[in-house]
Amino acid sequence: MPGLPARTPEEGVAFCAAAVERLREAVGIEPSFQALGIDEGAFLDALPRQALNAFADALRERGVTVHYLAGLLTETLPRPAARALVHDRVFDERDFGPLSTDRLRAAFDAVDPAELTRCLIGGVAKRELTPRLGTVRSARLHAMAPDDFALAPLSDHLFTLDTSCRVYDGVSVNPMRERARRRETVHFETVHFEAIYRHHPLFEKQEFRPWSGGQADHPSAIEGGDVLVISNGAVPAGMSERTTPQAVEAPALRCSRPVPPGASWPW
Repeated sequence: MPGLPARTPEEGVAFCAAAVERLREAVGIEPSFQALGIDEGAFLDALPRQALNAFADALRERGVTVHYLAGLLTETLPRPAARALVHDRVFDERDFGPLSTDRLRAAFDAVDPAELTRCLIGGVAKRELTPRLGTVRSARLHAMAPDDFALAPLSDHLFTLDTSCRVYDGVSVNPMRERARRRETVHFETVHFEAIYRHHPLFEKQEFRPWSGGQADHPSAIEGGDVLVISNGAVPAGMSERTTPQAVEAPALRCSRPVPPGASWPW
């Protein structure tokens, strides 16, 4: 290793480790999580959340108002119209079969908004459904292993720019090409983006122009990562595996038209 008194990589690593230990002792840091009285597993599990909180704090220091998607969805779901839209889109007989769909809807309609948000985003395994549903004569559920997800987690929900993007004075709630991500669009319309943009108090007055119809526009598909807002009304959009040509055409036409009098989403 250049600059280290070592003949081999192993000796270099040992030298660095010893130097770190001397520094730790010099500044008075305990040698382990146990010595600090901290649960190591809990600390490591919390790191991603702490990193996100640090990023949000940095934004707030610059005067940015930070909204968490889970918080917005939780604040939206007490509204009957929003919850009904979520249930209609998520608990579909074509996904769950006719014998279990109504029981699933009833079970999740009984939970509070925060728990429903956790389930919608984090997913629900079959074994978690048993206490909620009891015994259900359902071929769909019977064919699943206990740890299979009955309601799949939305692991890509972190990338909110893809499913919803602001374009000047409007919002595009984007129809997603990949099946695994289509429920994310519902959350914004109202499962999840649709729900939030239609029913959350921040947006229910619709003081913005809607550039897309959400998942109703499928199979045309567009992701916000392919849309770049530059200046002077210009919006380059890239066509890719995830963004189809027709999905670029439609919002381009909407952007060039005046909003019809009394129009509501989508117009």
